Amino acid sequence: MNMHAPIARQHELPLGERVSLSGAVVGTSRFPGGGVTYLVQFRREDSVVNEWFSLADLGGLAASA
Repeated sequence: MNMHAPIARQHELPLGERVSLSGAVVGTSRFPGGGVTYLVQFRREDSVVNEWFSLADLGGLAASA
């Protein structure tokens, strides 16, 4: 999405639309209570992005190779 586009053009997907992205888990972090978050690396336009997600954010189960 072009962050400099007029606001009307930024909302081309309806709210509630299901989307997915493709990336690779490049790190993990454990909380003291036992929870785990996953650092996922993916491409956004011309740059590489690293973003933290919970297992629930990732759909509960990662696809196995």
